Order: sequence, then C-alpha cells, then structure tokens
Amino acid sequence: MLMNWVDELKIALLENNTQKAFKLVEECPLLKEGCSDLPTLETAKALISTTIERLQEEQQTLGVQMRQLKVAQRFLEISTD
Repeated sequence: MLMNWVDELKIALLENNTQKAFKLVEECPLLKEGCSDLPTLETAKALISTTIERLQEEQQTLGVQMRQLKVAQRFLEISTD
C-alpha cells in the first residue's frame, strides 16, 4: 500500500498535477499506518518536500496573476468613469 502511494505521488509530480499530489499528501498512509522502513520514509519526505515547493510556486504565480487582474480591473473602472 505504501509503495503504491509513493508511486502515485511520483507520477502526480511527474505530470505536474499539484492537486493530485496535494490530495495524496493529505491522505498519506504513513500518518495512519506508520512505517519503519527508513528508505521509504526518506523517499516520502523528499516527495512531500517537492510537493510543498511546487504548491508554493503555484501560489506565487497565482498571486502575481491576481495582482495583474486587479490592476486591469482598476484601469477598466477608471476608463469607464
């Protein structure tokens, strides 16, 4: 089950599917079942870190886009007055 989760998370990251990766991290079986296999834990830690980095990058990009949209909205509001 755990290796399947690791593989699914790897695939989600390779596909750059941050929504699926986030969902997989939320449902991490390590939190429920525990694991004593150090290599698996290290892999999971690296994959979770990568997921966090990608989500932060996505958040920054969305923030820039939101600011650009707000500037355009203000311009349109001023232009129509």
